[in-house]
Amino acid sequence: MPGASHVDESVLITYDNMVEIRTTTATDGTEVVAIEPGLHWGDVYTYTDQFNKTQVTGRFYPLGIGLALGVGFSFLSNAHGFATHNGYSFEIALADDRIVTASQTSNSDLYKAQKRGGNNFGIVARYNQRIFKAERLWEENQTEDWLGLT
Repeated sequence: MPGASHVDESVLITYDNMVEIRTTTATDGTEVVAIEPGLHWGDVYTYTDQFNKTQVTGRFYPLGIGLALGVGFSFLSNAHGFATHNGYSFEIALADDRIVTASQTSNSDLYKAQKRGGNNFGIVARYNQRIFKAERLWEENQTEDWLGLT
């Protein structure tokens, strides 16, 4: 997209091959989905659905994973906040050639900055987002449907 998020004669980083996704439980018992930035939220919804889980992310399935560093309105936002509030940790490549994990307990200053500053502090190579039990969603004049599947 000419004129969108790049500068002429600059480096463009693509995440096309970074598409790993898995669920895990952190040492404190928090359930998370570990996702690489080459995915789209529709991929994550499809993956977590098989476990009857969902995440607080955007509702537009083709949207990229980078939304987790911004607001990200979700079907669960009333209960759990925005996508950025549910980032459990990030694996970040820094300009000094280090790869670090940023969370509330490790590199907490970077964790807070990353959640509010987009990709200005490093390249996020893995997002660990909290996941929740998928609840039923009711809409007027429609039958019930699993959260986020339509």
